Amino acid sequence: RTAIDALIAEREANGPFRSLEDLCRRLDLQKLNRRVLEALIRSGSLDCLGPNRATLMQRLPAAMQLGDQNAKMVDAGQSDLFGLATDGGSAAAAPVIDTPPLPEWSERVRRDGERETLGLYLTGHPMDAYESGLARFVTHRLGDLVSERPIAGSGEGYRGFGGGKPV
Repeated sequence: RTAIDALIAEREANGPFRSLEDLCRRLDLQKLNRRVLEALIRSGSLDCLGPNRATLMQRLPAAMQLGDQNAKMVDAGQSDLFGLATDGGSAAAAPVIDTPPLPEWSERVRRDGERETLGLYLTGHPMDAYESGLARFVTHRLGDLVSERPIAGSGEGYRGFGGGKPV
């Protein structure tokens, strides 16, 4: 929770993050550690900062190293030759690490990462691959079948699927 609060506060104070390197430069990497950043990448929360999740995960170690170097220089009151060490997020963004984009992870790997970090599937569901074949075996979706639930405290029993008589 502390890491996410720090991320939101920095974004509100100094604008959106331009890259993974910019995010690592602007935030305290003691609060936003590698495990948290990996979870944010796997969940898709940082998709707007790079071409795809596989590339972001590959760039993460170098981005964190840049962020750590920047923090040490700011603490020491130094600035580097290229002006990368700046106070907060007020100056130019950190350079983007120039690596060729990797192929995107498979749909299954992306979904598994979302499920592991968020507790739900965000960009798809494992059953999506079988949906066209399910029409032969299934006539209704669960959401359609349970639309007539009894109102709590009304004294009525369970109506069953399709709105049958009260029991």
